Amino acid sequence: MRLSLFLSFLFLLLPFSLALAPLGPCDAFNYALPKSKTVYPAAIREVEGIVTNSELLVSNLG
Repeated sequence: MRLSLFLSFLFLLLPFSLALAPLGPCDAFNYALPKSKTVYPAAIREVEGIVTNSELLVSNLG
C-alpha cells in the first residue's frame, strides 16, 4: 500500500521535475526573484507645501 502510494505520488511529480530549465548564462537577466520586495524612491521630483526631512525618503531611513 505504501509503495503504491509513493509510486503514484512520484509519477504525479515527474512532469514538473522534467520541466525545469537548466542553469545558464541568461539567468543573470532573471528579474523574477528580486533581492528585496521593498521599493525605495530614487529621487524627489518636487515638494509641494511644507515637508520636513524629505531627504529621509531617498536615503531609505524614513
